[in-house]
Amino acid sequence: MPVHPPARPAFVGVSLKMYLGHAETVAWCRAVADVARAHPVTRAGEAELVVLPSYLSVPAAVGILDGLAAVGAQDLATEDVGAFTGEVSGGQIRELGGAFVEVGHAERR
Repeated sequence: MPVHPPARPAFVGVSLKMYLGHAETVAWCRAVADVARAHPVTRAGEAELVVLPSYLSVPAAVGILDGLAAVGAQDLATEDVGAFTGEVSGGQIRELGGAFVEVGHAERR
């Protein structure tokens, strides 16, 4: 009898780009958290949610979505440290609780 690996949860990710300011992002994340707590698919672990807000909203999103959705960044620097004004490293994103990064988006090439 063939052995089938367990089904992986659906991966649902959203980049907020720069559509929302910080306060709007916080309100949006709270609404997503409410839906995720109540929705049977997320409650059953059948979907993995990932939210990619603007850098400045990553810490707030991590706090609001804790245990409900992973949070990440929309881009990262090619270097971990150095004189790169305005850049954000993967280590900095991780330090703030980010678990994912969108890499190679056409807008960032």
